[in-house]
Amino acid sequence: MNRLAGILIAGIMILGLQGCAFLQKRLAVKDLKIDFQGVSVTALTLDKINLEVALEAFNPNDVEAIIDRLDYTVFIEDRKAMTGYTDRTYRISPHGKKLIKLNATIRLVDLPDVFLAIKEAAKKSSVKTSADVKVHVKTILGTFTRTVKLEKYIPLEWK
Repeated sequence: MNRLAGILIAGIMILGLQGCAFLQKRLAVKDLKIDFQGVSVTALTLDKINLEVALEAFNPNDVEAIIDRLDYTVFIEDRKAMTGYTDRTYRISPHGKKLIKLNATIRLVDLPDVFLAIKEAAKKSSVKTSADVKVHVKTILGTFTRTVKLEKYIPLEWK
């Protein structure tokens, strides 16, 4: 009986360590350095513009970073500009870079707010951008979601 209990405890410890590594890889996403690479229009309909946004993610961590799914809303000067999501899992090796392509949508009813935000930003030396990002982490117990709020002021150089 003691042998069986020892095997059971060892098995639980191994699963626990694997679970820690699993979560560590997914939590490493918060440290990623993201650079904008480009955007292209994929569809234009009567009510929305669909885009593909290309970002380069650099992982400064010593562990692999895994993005299971992201849902996000981007704001310019506190006005809703676009929504989007990832449609696949991305694995970014330690100290590595990965091109990430996000689907994005600008609803045409939101365009007046986007234009107002651009007009306001034109009077300033920087524009406030922010995003509400829902990070989805898949586990054997189900998918857990955490919302992260990001904010950045982007300097503007008018020539």
